[in-house]
Amino acid sequence: MSVTYDSVNILTGNYKITTLGHDSSSENIINSLKPSRQDGLVVISDNYNAKYIDIVGMIKGTSQANLETNIDSFKELISREDKNLDISYAGGTRRYVCRSIFCNISREYYQIIFANYRVRFIVPDGYGKNTSVTTAFNPLNITANDTQAYTFLGSYPSKPKHKITLDTRGNLDVVRIENNTTSDYMDIDWGNVSGDPTYVEIDEEALTVLDNSGNPVTYRGKFPSANLGASTTMKLYVYGSGSTLDQQQTSNTGGSRGVYYDNGSYLPWQAQSFVASQSGRIHKLNLYVDMVDGGSLSGPMQFLFYADDNDKPASTPLSGTGYEISHANVPTSVAWTDAVWQGTDAQRPFLTANTKYWLVLNPGVIVNSDINNFYGWYYNNVATGYTSGKTMYRNGSGDDWKDGMGNAQTGGTAGQFDICFKEYRGVDGGAASWQVDWLCNYTKKYL
Repeated sequence: MSVTYDSVNILTGNYKITTLGHDSSSENIINSLKPSRQDGLVVISDNYNAKYIDIVGMIKGTSQANLETNIDSFKELISREDKNLDISYAGGTRRYVCRSIFCNISREYYQIIFANYRVRFIVPDGYGKNTSVTTAFNPLNITANDTQAYTFLGSYPSKPKHKITLDTRGNLDVVRIENNTTSDYMDIDWGNVSGDPTYVEIDEEALTVLDNSGNPVTYRGKFPSANLGASTTMKLYVYGSGSTLDQQQTSNTGGSRGVYYDNGSYLPWQAQSFVASQSGRIHKLNLYVDMVDGGSLSGPMQFLFYADDNDKPASTPLSGTGYEISHANVPTSVAWTDAVWQGTDAQRPFLTANTKYWLVLNPGVIVNSDINNFYGWYYNNVATGYTSGKTMYRNGSGDDWKDGMGNAQTGGTAGQFDICFKEYRGVDGGAASWQVDWLCNYTKKYL
């Protein structure tokens, strides 16, 4: 057996132990209410108090002077604050981070080479823990959503650490870790840092979610705590594959449309705000558009995503590359038409859930437009058409944004409108193409 405090052995040599009182649990403090004119109590909550450990033993010396030197050394050791009290126990080492409340030395006049002591330690956390880490599960090369069942051991709830290592990102955007028993989950966005991190680590003990460079990673939800004393089912979900409709406004009233061409003075910009419901890269857009082509019109309808800047589009797009409908694919009779991403998957804008963004029609790539050669984008002129956003326009890149619809014929129409759009999440619209490793480990804790 071994007992050390701040790495100093207090079980052998100059120190002996006769009583080691660390087996008892800390006190459970019950917060309760007394019902009016009824028996019993209503328990509101309970929490464990600090833990106390009493150690009784003896200090030895080879002479009176040596004994007194050892007593002083012992009291200096015990006075050290928040040090590790390590006790070999149950085949391992139990660690308590503690400090002493008192150190009583009992010494009769005839005790020249020994003295009795009693020390009381307080463990503010209320529990001890193993000095070794336990691996709960570690599946490798996961290519589909995964489920793991494990019984977390100890007598005090553990706080696990999850490490998601990226073998292949593919169309992975968001990783969710969920406790299937409590339904607590955490969504981790994989696209909010520069480049793809090697791994993301969810540390419930430290309450952090960090990438391999130590940078905070955007997440939502709560830490999926482990259940104690019963099997816990943990699930890993990955989002990003396929093509999922996220936000849309499909109503068009009265055939209303904005028209976009160079009228000799300006070429209007058009923007629509929306709030993403799920994080991820954008697969495609579907827009309700048409064109009038008198024979000279060329250039695509190009759509860019912008962050929000005080309820208007920010100054620069999330990506310089856009989603486009080529001139050849813009219908001459209004129809829902796909705008396709023109860059690589890594360049796609990554949108964060519950955040406002702007979808903007970029007029700068429209060529040879005039009153007989223009593009049209249809809208809903009812203010409540889409409650999570609105339209704005400006008549030139240096002008201020205004509420309403851009129109090269009228100079814009002020008002609260919503343009017709469908926004789809997902990278390539295909099957899952990612591969990850999932390591869950924890430190056993004991009352």
